[in-house]
Amino acid sequence: MKSMYLCIILLHLLYACTGRSHEEAMTHHKKAISLYRSSQYDQAILEETKALALDAHLAEAYCIRGLSYLKTDRYDDAIADQTKAIALDSATYLAYYGRGLAYASKGEQDRAIADYSKAIEIESEHAEVYYSRGIALGKKALLDEALLDYTRAIRLNPRFGAAYHARGVAYGLKGLHDHAIEDHTKAIEMGFIDPEVYASRGAAYIRQSN
Repeated sequence: MKSMYLCIILLHLLYACTGRSHEEAMTHHKKAISLYRSSQYDQAILEETKALALDAHLAEAYCIRGLSYLKTDRYDDAIADQTKAIALDSATYLAYYGRGLAYASKGEQDRAIADYSKAIEIESEHAEVYYSRGIALGKKALLDEALLDYTRAIRLNPRFGAAYHARGVAYGLKGLHDHAIEDHTKAIEMGFIDPEVYASRGAAYIRQSN
């Protein structure tokens, strides 16, 4: 009888400790999110590492640490963390998207496209995922597919200047210079101010006149 009571007490203690560890882990995780949003990526990595030391099953901590690794060009570490996040929670679109970005940064466009597609399968309302998949498709010279993704991104976010510019580049490569000029102009109107936008629009004007 005493041994049964002892087991119950030990279980209660275990659950209490586990609960406290999870709460402390979440405190570090929330701090990491704030640091990530303020572009303090190294500090975010440290906070998520502390979180994971307290709760190794915190998928969102692997995800944010993975995104922070991505921002500091540690692509293999980013892939490893997002893969762990996916293993713990396969329904998190952000982990697939983050891993796709890391693969794309390594030049592995097929893997990037596969992960972007999985992210879209989970949640289809994120313009940046369509845009990123369009970029990867464009790098494989799959211009029609890329154009579809840029257009989807713009429909979801009509002020997405980078998507207008990318679509303009794709139109230019297909010889559709009127459309290219229109999109580059729209990108500028949306505040996407980059020398490449003006250079691309200038090139489209020249090709249009020939």
